[in-house]
Amino acid sequence: MIKFGSSRACGCNYHKSSIHAEEEAIRYCLKNKNKNYKIIIWKWGKDGKVRDKYCCHGCTKMIKKYGYENNIFTIKNNQLISAVEENPEISLTYKIRNELLF
Repeated sequence: MIKFGSSRACGCNYHKSSIHAEEEAIRYCLKNKNKNYKIIIWKWGKDGKVRDKYCCHGCTKMIKKYGYENNIFTIKNNQLISAVEENPEISLTYKIRNELLF
């Protein structure tokens, strides 16, 4: 394992509400000029077990922009599977923001 991180909330004066773990991982790979890392993302369930986590719409756009589609994985049934979906959902924060605006 090279590095680990997590999603984190941003402050009020930031243009995004949070930074997702896959965004941090891609920035790390770009900084170190390495496209060979496997990036594995997951969530902890309420029962303390690992749950699968798929990339949101914004993260998927970033992943495709930098060509990391084959490097992002999640864990499902103790197997690594692609975390990039064909039609990803927008992140929860943007769903909430859109509800408040309309």
